[in-house]
Amino acid sequence: KVAIASAGLGSVYRGVESWSEELAYALHEKDISVKLYKGNGKSNSEIEKVIPCVIRDSALSSRILRFMPRVAWRFGFGSTLQIEGTTFGFNLLSDIRREKYDIVHTQEPPLVELLRLAKRLGLIKSKIILGHGTNETMQFLKQLKYVQFLTPYHLEQAEKSLGFHRKGWFGIPNFVDVDKFKPVPAGKSIRAEL
Repeated sequence: KVAIASAGLGSVYRGVESWSEELAYALHEKDISVKLYKGNGKSNSEIEKVIPCVIRDSALSSRILRFMPRVAWRFGFGSTLQIEGTTFGFNLLSDIRREKYDIVHTQEPPLVELLRLAKRLGLIKSKIILGHGTNETMQFLKQLKYVQFLTPYHLEQAEKSLGFHRKGWFGIPNFVDVDKFKPVPAGKSIRAEL
């Protein structure tokens, strides 16, 4: 059983959010038991579930941030993005516990932090995978057992930094049509063309 979690899905539709949706539906088409958790909007099918959270661009999120002490980042309340991920994660925990997912996959570091804490406390047993596409530091990544790198280059660089191959780290790119998005032929400059 797999949970794909995206706090921003339903309120923003950028790389992380669209990736989460595409991955969940691709797994579902392969008859894998999957649930797509999103932070806003409505459920568009039986595999989707909306988990309420404080949306990053909301007035409430800005007010919460304004009243937080400077050390609040340590507890998941240091930015509006952290507030969204933390409130989403707290509300998601009961579903993860009840459904006993084998894997929880996300590209959201604040959510990974909360899930790792829940795992250390024995609240969940799921494997937590971070799809690394948000420029997290090696210091942060070293703490994670499972990391999906989106390019072979980034996986190689991470392992070079570690000095060894880490078993739970792997490379699987996002869904990019390589026939459509390919490098500009040598000698041709996009800047000059524009």
